[in-house]
Amino acid sequence: MIGTRLAHYEITSHLGTGGMGEVYQANDTKLGRSVAIKLLPEAFSHDSDRLSRFEREARMLASLNHPNIAAIYGLEESGGRKFLVMELVPGETLAERIKRDPILMDEALAIAKQIADALQAAHDSEKGIIHRDLKPANVKITPEGKLKVLDFGLAKAFEAQPSDTNPSNSPTLSNAATQQGLILGTAAYMSPEQAKGRMVDKRTDIFAFGCVLYEMLTGWPAFEGDGVGEILARVIERDPNWTKLPSNVPPRFRELLRRSLQKDPRKRWRDVGDLRIELELAGETPVGTAPPEGMPLVPRSRRERALWLSAILGAAILTWLAASFLNSRSPRDAPAGLTDLVRFSEFPPAGASFYAGAWIVPFAVSPDGRWFAFTATSDDGKSRLWFRALKSETAQPIPGTEGAVSPFWSPDSKWLGFRALNVWYQVRIAGGSPEIISPFRGFTDGSLGAAWGDDVILYTGANGAIFKVSFPGGRPSQLTTLDPSSREVHQWPQFLSDGRHFLYVVTGKSGGIYVDSIDGGQRALVIGLESSPITSPIRYVPGYLLYVENGVLWAHAFDETSYRLIGERRPVVSGLPQNLPSFSASHTGVLAYWTQSPVQQGAQLRWIDRDGTRGDLVGEPAVYDGFDLSRNGSRVVSSQVGKEGIDLFVRDVGVGNVSFFPLKNKRGTVPIWTPDGKQVVFLCRGSLCLADADKTANTPVPLTAPSRNQLPQSFTRLGDRLVYEEWTPENLVDLKVLDMKDKSVASLGLNTTSANEFGGRLSPDDRWLAYVTDQTGRNEVWVTAFPSGQPSQVSLSGGSHPEWKGDSTELYFISAEGKLVAVSFGSDGSRIDVRTRTNLFSIPRTVDVMSGSHNIYKPSRDGQKFLVAVRSDVANVPPISVIMNWTQLLSGKE
Repeated sequence: MIGTRLAHYEITSHLGTGGMGEVYQANDTKLGRSVAIKLLPEAFSHDSDRLSRFEREARMLASLNHPNIAAIYGLEESGGRKFLVMELVPGETLAERIKRDPILMDEALAIAKQIADALQAAHDSEKGIIHRDLKPANVKITPEGKLKVLDFGLAKAFEAQPSDTNPSNSPTLSNAATQQGLILGTAAYMSPEQAKGRMVDKRTDIFAFGCVLYEMLTGWPAFEGDGVGEILARVIERDPNWTKLPSNVPPRFRELLRRSLQKDPRKRWRDVGDLRIELELAGETPVGTAPPEGMPLVPRSRRERALWLSAILGAAILTWLAASFLNSRSPRDAPAGLTDLVRFSEFPPAGASFYAGAWIVPFAVSPDGRWFAFTATSDDGKSRLWFRALKSETAQPIPGTEGAVSPFWSPDSKWLGFRALNVWYQVRIAGGSPEIISPFRGFTDGSLGAAWGDDVILYTGANGAIFKVSFPGGRPSQLTTLDPSSREVHQWPQFLSDGRHFLYVVTGKSGGIYVDSIDGGQRALVIGLESSPITSPIRYVPGYLLYVENGVLWAHAFDETSYRLIGERRPVVSGLPQNLPSFSASHTGVLAYWTQSPVQQGAQLRWIDRDGTRGDLVGEPAVYDGFDLSRNGSRVVSSQVGKEGIDLFVRDVGVGNVSFFPLKNKRGTVPIWTPDGKQVVFLCRGSLCLADADKTANTPVPLTAPSRNQLPQSFTRLGDRLVYEEWTPENLVDLKVLDMKDKSVASLGLNTTSANEFGGRLSPDDRWLAYVTDQTGRNEVWVTAFPSGQPSQVSLSGGSHPEWKGDSTELYFISAEGKLVAVSFGSDGSRIDVRTRTNLFSIPRTVDVMSGSHNIYKPSRDGQKFLVAVRSDVANVPPISVIMNWTQLLSGKE
C-alpha cells in the first residue's frame, strides 16, 4: 500500500490494524497536509444497508468539533474501496504511555480532565454521540501534552444492525478474534450493560472512563482474565482490586472512581459534566494526602516489589522527620523539643537531570516547607517543572510547563510561578493547567529572581530594574529607579512579611542589599556588598536574611520593623560555589542548596552530520554563554563561565585543536566573528565591544553607549554593518543596525508594541534577514528582505535560532520539538516562498532551546555538518542538598 494513491491521498506509511480496518498515514495532495486514512473492512462493500447507515453516522461524527476529539474530515471512495479521512494526531497512545512509565496522580488528573471534556462535548452535542469503545489505545497524547480521543462514535457506525446489541458484534471483538491483546483491551473497558448486550447510553462511556482512570493510576486493567468470556464475566460480577490504587490517591478521588465503576448504571454518575466538576474538587486535595486505612500501596513491577519494603521504611522515616518541622511556624519560634537536624540529598527523576542554566536557580522550597519544586531536563532536551511533597518519595512532572525556568512560590504555598518564553505563568500545585499571570509579552530576565506577594509579582526586567505585575491580567510597570551614573542592576527581590516591603540586591558602585516598597520611592541600604558583576541570590525567611559570600552561606538576623540587621552574621554551611550559587529556604526551617554550580556541569561542542551522525569534539567541556564559528570554518570563539566570571576563548578547529588563545579579563559574553575572522564583537561591561582575536592583552574598543541590554547578532558580508538586538524602554526587544564606520544606529522597523524580535541572522549574500518573533503568541522564525521588505513566516508550530548555509540557499532553525529543520525556498526578490521543511536530527540535550538568541549550533559553510553545544556528563550532575531545622547550625551544634 505504501506509495498507493487513493483519490488525491498518497499513502506514506502504515499506522496500525484494528477491528475497524487498516490505518495509514497519507499526504493530502490538494491541501498539503498529513492525514490518517482508515480503510473500511471489505464486508462494507457488500452490505449496502450497512454502508448507507455508516455514511449517515460518519456525517454526524464529522460535526463534532472539540480540541480533545480527533476530527473526521470525510468519507471517500477510490477504486471501489471506501475509506475515512481523519485528523492525524502525533504522539503516543495512552496505552503506550501507561506501559512506558507510571502515571503519577497529578498527570492522571490532567489526562482525566481532558478525556472528560471530550466526552462531555460529544454527549452534549445535538445528536448525543456516545463513544462506546473508550480505551487507552483510543486516546493519543501529543508531544505538547494535549489529548485527543480517537474513533469517537465509530463503534456504533460499525454495528451490523441498529437493533443488534450483542457484544460479540463489537467491531473489535468480531474482527480481531485472533488478536488476544486487542480483545482483552476492548472487553476490559465494556460496561456491564454493554457486556450483557443491552441498550446503552452515555453512562457506558462513564464506566469505560473509570476503567481508563483505574489503569492510569495502577498500571493494570480494572478487569483481567484469560479470555473474552472470563473478562466479561468479571466486568459483570466483580469489582476491581481497589488495593492496587497508589497510597497517595485522595479519598475524594477514590470515591469518584468507585461511583464511575458501579455495575448498576443508575448508581453511576448520570452526566460526565457532574463528573468533570468532581474532578476539579478531587484535585483540591494535595497529592501527598494519605489514603484511608485498608488502601495500601501495591507496587506494580517486580523491581518495585523487590524494593517495596525498603521504600516503605525509608518513607516512614522521612515522613516522621518531615512532621517534626511542619508544625513550626518560623525558625525563631519552632516548638520546644524539635531540635533534630536532618540532612538528605534530592536526586533528579530517572531519565532526567537538573536544569543547568548558568544564571538560573533551578529549585524552590515552598514557604510552608511541605513542597519542593525544581526544573529538570529530560532526554528530549526539554526542561519542565517537577515537584514532590517532602514527605513523599517520588517527584512528578507538572503538565504544561515545558520550557519553564525560575520556579517561585505563592505565599500560601498553593501555587507555583515560573517563566517560559518571556511570559510569567502560575500553576496550582493541586492540579490544573498553567495560567498566564500577565498577557503582556515584554522581555523579562526571570533568571535574576522573582517574588510573589499577596497580589503582585516582582521580577528583574530587561533594563535591569525591578518590575511589578498586579494580577490577574496586570501590565508590568517599573518599580525601582536605576542610577544613570552607575551600571547597576536590581535583582533577587524578596518580600517581607507585610507583603508590601521587599529586599533586593543592587550591583554596581552602589552595590548592596536594599529595602523598598511596592509603592516605590523608599529605597534604603540594608547592607553594602563589594561591587561584582555576578552576585549571590538572597533569601528572606522570617527573622533571617540569607546570602552567599566567598562560598559560605551566611544568616544574619533582621528586624522587619526597623529594616536593620541585628548582631553578627553567622555561617550556616560552606562549600557553595563562589560563582552562581543556588539555594532556597522555607519559612519553617528547610534549606536546599547546591554544592556545585552549573560551571562544573557544562556542555561540549561537537560536529554532527545532517543525518545525525556524531563527529569530532571541539574543545573541552564548559558552560557556554554563546559561541560562533568563523565564516571559513577554521576557528571558534566562545564565551565560557569560569570561576571568576565569563571570558572569551578562541580555538582552532583543526585536528587536535592546535591552538588555544584565552582573551583574559574581558568578561565578554555572546561573541560573534567579523567576516574576515580576525576580530570579535561581544558584550562587555554594558557595551558592544570589538577586540582582536589573536591578542591576549588588548583593550576592547566600545562600539555603542553602555547598556546592559545589547547582544550582537550578525555582520553584513563586508563587515560594514552589524545587526544587534537591544531592549527598548517598553521592555521589549528590537533588532537594530550599527554602521561600523560612523557608529550611527538605525532600527529595522520590525518591532511592534506587543512583540519581541531577536536572534537576527543575515544571509551571507546580505539579501535576507532571518529572525525570531513572538507576535503570534509563541516564538516563530520569520524572514524579511534586508534592510526592508515583506516578512514571511518560516516555522509553523514554534521555532528559534535561525542560521544560514554559506551560499544563502538554505535556512536552518530549531523547532519546538528540538528538531533541526532545513528549509529550502524560492523568492520573488521581495519575499521568500518556503518550498520544503526537512527535519535533519534532534538537537541532543540542549537546554531551553526555545528561549534564547545565543548560538547553540552553527552550520558548516556547505551545510553538511553542524557544530552543536551538546550537554555533557549529565550523570555527574550533583544532587541538591537539603537540611531540615537548619537554624540548629547557628549554635555550632549538630
